[in-house]
Amino acid sequence: MSSVSPIGIPNARGILKNDGTGLLSWTTIQPGKNLIINGDCRVNQRVTAYTLIKDAYTWDASDLYGPDRHEGMATGTAVSAGTWGQTVTATAGHSRYAFCFAGVTLTGAGVLWHRTRIEAKDAVELKNQIASFGCYVWQDTGSAHNYTIYVRKANSADNFSAVTEIGHSAAQSVPSGGSSPGTFIKFEGLSMGDCSNGIEIEIKIECGAVTTKNFEQTELQLELGTVPTKFEFRSYMQEKQMCKRYFQRENEIFTNGALLMFGQVTSAIIGVIIYELIPEMRSSPSLVQNGTLALSSAAGGPCPVTNISISYSTSQIATIVVTASGGGLVAGNATYLYASNSSGDVFLNAEL
Repeated sequence: MSSVSPIGIPNARGILKNDGTGLLSWTTIQPGKNLIINGDCRVNQRVTAYTLIKDAYTWDASDLYGPDRHEGMATGTAVSAGTWGQTVTATAGHSRYAFCFAGVTLTGAGVLWHRTRIEAKDAVELKNQIASFGCYVWQDTGSAHNYTIYVRKANSADNFSAVTEIGHSAAQSVPSGGSSPGTFIKFEGLSMGDCSNGIEIEIKIECGAVTTKNFEQTELQLELGTVPTKFEFRSYMQEKQMCKRYFQRENEIFTNGALLMFGQVTSAIIGVIIYELIPEMRSSPSLVQNGTLALSSAAGGPCPVTNISISYSTSQIATIVVTASGGGLVAGNATYLYASNSSGDVFLNAEL
């Protein structure tokens, strides 16, 4: 079944959508035609670019690097330089924002890969339908290179450890250089079949051996229909809310002393936080501490945090246990968790 119209007014949790079984549940605020979230790379919550590592996509166990909802990878005999991140001075596309492989140095039969995934609750919209994909790309290697678009489906819901190819485009030659908006590549009229477990899209860039070269991709769009149409620009806040279904960071102002969460002290060194996840995340998230944190309260602190972990969570709420050193907290007092350096942060991750 295809997705249904929103029930009532969309709020911070998202909208109610049919999950393909006839049930309604909260999911991403995703109006319009484009199923790809952050297709033009305006949202970059992690900020830090990913340094390319041979044969490894950007999201590691900590999910610390790279722009939202999209990953980059480099292969070759050796990968000695380059990053995957956001550029705000892009030639590709129209917004000046793009995903960028920057300063890439590869040897041998070098290949770059750009990957994004669509969760099952959104992918069901294209079940047994005809869909088309398009995006703008640009590169500066000095010669043309082939780009190929791959579309796959997950073999089980939201689990991409095993996938089945739906189809791939012919290789499309992309020239070097040129003016904005770059080169438009596409894969149109694709029979999606039962893709309701989730969709994976990869762009393969056969760049070969290159030295300090750059590759941009932006305005990625997967939509219902036999041909790709003009990219759908959503507001920045809509796009960011959709991204926060998969990844949330608490110190968005990147400031020493930023207040992150509030809870209650249960012993001289432990605080417990009941934290509502807004918007609702895709699944129960994992948690990673970045930088240094501290607990404080009216009757004690600051106490440096030595451990922070989730003891219980759903997609909507998490119980977070914080252990601190110093023993200066008083059981029963309210407490607050804050960043004790500019990179102090809590990352919550429910990526596909």
